[in-house]
Amino acid sequence: MTYTRINNLPDLSKLSNIEYFIFFKGKLIPILSGRNILANSLYIYCQFPLQTEKFNLTQFTIINKSNIYVPIKIFVKCGLHTFEKKYVFVSPKEDVIFLSNRDGLFLNSGIIKHSSISQYGVLKRSDYNEKIRQGKIPLYPIGTGDVVGLFTLETVLKPYERTVANTWVMYSENHNDKNLIKWDRTLKSRLAFSKK
Repeated sequence: MTYTRINNLPDLSKLSNIEYFIFFKGKLIPILSGRNILANSLYIYCQFPLQTEKFNLTQFTIINKSNIYVPIKIFVKCGLHTFEKKYVFVSPKEDVIFLSNRDGLFLNSGIIKHSSISQYGVLKRSDYNEKIRQGKIPLYPIGTGDVVGLFTLETVLKPYERTVANTWVMYSENHNDKNLIKWDRTLKSRLAFSKK
């Protein structure tokens, strides 16, 4: 983690709020930091290898310890801590979710096994959990007020397969999406071809 402030930028972790869930056997289960074991057959290790004032990376190592194919569906909920006027909108072209308020522009995305986000939408913070209970995100591409962005990373693990998924949030205080999109494309390209 970076301990020195750059131009007194607000700490990204104090501005944004990210939560992770896995849809497993018909239930939404929170993914916590460290080791998560599901039914003794699916292990998910959640870690945060890079966190700075402008960029946070979360990495999931997912291991199928069974002899069957296992569908993986990770839900990522991204929001902003401040309850003032904010905007959240999806960019299907770039496979990202943008969040914006007076502090700046935030970009959220991810990748799993060479694939970017699958489902995405913008829902009210008060009832998003109820609306995604069946493992589907209603397609609302834009919202304002007390709303959150949601997306999924989806794949199927072969028997005894191990894979890595990554999600990230980036921040620009000047509401410039061009640099954020450029960084996002670069990161997706690097992670898609990473041997890790």
